[in-house]
Amino acid sequence: LLAVPMVGQGGDIVGVLQAFDPARGHFDDDAEPLLHQVAYMTATAIDRVRLVDDLRDADRRKTTFLATLAHELRNPLA
Repeated sequence: LLAVPMVGQGGDIVGVLQAFDPARGHFDDDAEPLLHQVAYMTATAIDRVRLVDDLRDADRRKTTFLATLAHELRNPLA
C-alpha cells in the first residue's frame, strides 16, 4: 500500500491518495514520486472547484443584493 496526502494550496489536507498493487505486492522506486505528482494535481483540482463554487456563491449574493437595491430605489416609500 502506498498512501500520499493531498495538500491544498492553504496547506490543509483535502484527502489521501492510496494505491495498492495486489499482483506484485510492492512498488518500483519511481511510483512514489508519480503518486505525489498525481496527488498534487488532484488537490489543485479540488481547490479550483472550491474556488469556482465560492465565486458562484458570491455572484449570486451580489445579484440578489443589486436586485433588492434596485427595487428599493424604485419604490422609496415602500
